Amino acid sequence: MTDLQTELKVIGLEQLAFDDQQRIELDQFITVCSPFFDSVCQQKPDSPRHDLLLGVMTKAQNEAQLDFEQKRQSLHNMQQVFKKTVGKEHADKLVPTDSNQLIVITTLWLLVQGYQGIDFSYANDHATEVANLLSDDKESDSSTHTDTLRSGFMQAYYISVDNAQANKPATNMMDKMKQWLQRSFF
Repeated sequence: MTDLQTELKVIGLEQLAFDDQQRIELDQFITVCSPFFDSVCQQKPDSPRHDLLLGVMTKAQNEAQLDFEQKRQSLHNMQQVFKKTVGKEHADKLVPTDSNQLIVITTLWLLVQGYQGIDFSYANDHATEVANLLSDDKESDSSTHTDTLRSGFMQAYYISVDNAQANKPATNMMDKMKQWLQRSFF
């Protein structure tokens, strides 16, 4: 198991629900990104690994989104050809791998954001933006598709928020009293 995969498992990777195609994308992403994560960790050995993971995932998500946006017109044209040749019902079953790649990477990025305590509204704005981007080419039920995608992204965020709380070191009663006194009087 790679360091990247280990870090992702700590924050909730195994709790995410990916379909078979997305699992393939996930495995490919981990294989491709692991050497980069290892390199970043070696360059900054004193930095917390979860901070480095957030940086690596932010870079990966930005690149995946930019790549998807650049290919969007070609994907739309391909979808139109499928609709004309095999019919709308069957064409909607064909999901380009770029979509799955963006879904997987965005899900992981939001997973890391939740664990790191990144603001909910920031995460939700990006989840909505990517969901809208992915739903642009869907002609029917666009709002339903967008909401489903956004909800899936935010589910990853909440999973890791819960895991961050569970993994937080327990404080003793004296520390809790100090914190309360500091908040109350200082």
